[in-house]
Amino acid sequence: MNRNTFIGNGIFLTVFNCIGNYYQIKAYGNNFVPQSTPEAITAAIWMLGILTGYVLATIGLAIPKK
Repeated sequence: MNRNTFIGNGIFLTVFNCIGNYYQIKAYGNNFVPQSTPEAITAAIWMLGILTGYVLATIGLAIPKK
């Protein structure tokens, strides 16, 4: 795969999940620390998406330029 594909998708996933996590926090009452199990589960899912985007961008940066 192309290096720019990894970097672009990684940045997109990271930004998208950061925005989604922000609105998820707002929807559950603006709590910094989760107050219920569903809130903790959705926060964990959004954070896994952020981590996935970061890993993809890092892999893209590790691929040498041609």
